[in-house]
Amino acid sequence: MIEILYSNDEQMVKRTRDERIKSLLSEPRDEFNCVVMSLEHNTTNEVIEEILTLPMFSLEKVVVIKNATMFTGSKDKQVTKEEISMWLDLLEQQVDNHVIFEVYQEKLDGRKKITKLIESSHRATAVEPPSERQFSHYITEQLAKDDYTMDQPAMKRFIERIGVNLQQADIEIEKLKTYTYDSRVITLEAINDIVPESIEEEIYILTDLIKSGKKQLAAKKISELILRKEEPIALLGLIASQYRLYYQTKLLSMKGMNKFEIGKTLGVHHFRIQLALEQCHRLELMDILAMLNICAELDFKLKDTALDKEAVMQLYVANL
Repeated sequence: MIEILYSNDEQMVKRTRDERIKSLLSEPRDEFNCVVMSLEHNTTNEVIEEILTLPMFSLEKVVVIKNATMFTGSKDKQVTKEEISMWLDLLEQQVDNHVIFEVYQEKLDGRKKITKLIESSHRATAVEPPSERQFSHYITEQLAKDDYTMDQPAMKRFIERIGVNLQQADIEIEKLKTYTYDSRVITLEAINDIVPESIEEEIYILTDLIKSGKKQLAAKKISELILRKEEPIALLGLIASQYRLYYQTKLLSMKGMNKFEIGKTLGVHHFRIQLALEQCHRLELMDILAMLNICAELDFKLKDTALDKEAVMQLYVANL
């Protein structure tokens, strides 16, 4: 079996990989029946040789290859034509050992011959993020290992700030443990103090302020983001993207779809869909389209280099 696991959440890829290894091996995992290699540290020759070498002290063998960027459009490490040819030869033959490639990106490059081959002749698995309930359970489990707890308001804010991302969750949990070492109770205040707002959450807050007609607060938020070196054109792109999500979510909701069905259709995690549904509940489709038209006009103005971009953004808010 040859399979590629891919997701931009490295922790989710690793968890899925470990589940695969457990199901593939009839004996406990050890250094003989499971070999982990990386294309950052091992050459293509070394990896392929390991894949083709039969197990000596076990019935089966799994070879894990991390950072398999040749299946993506990544430019981090240039793979030579000779190496690609070697991989193509390998994928076209019968391999006795189990092979798992790991890719820490959201998508594979479907234009590449090597990607088409593994998708058609083997298995390419997009690792799905956990549900909100599964994610909450994971966080609770990680905290309970050291006798920490997190209440529901704190959990909700935590997920709002980092999204459903296990790798980021692990980083922030360690920071929160240090911050609440004495009480071992993680509250909403602790989340607000320690876990930084992502740019996605900032845009969510900004669009909420705009929607609610709180122009002064919206203008202040824009100034804060620009002071933090966020480019006005990039900010506008994120705002427009948020309104497009509102429009698509509203439209599909009107057709009777629930948040899970909408998320699957749009390729967006249902937690983000839930937030979008809350935001667009009192908005008409024509109102959202009007906002998208304003964003398009503003984009044209921002690309006029003679104008002060922050002033244009502030004028945008004032005219809403």
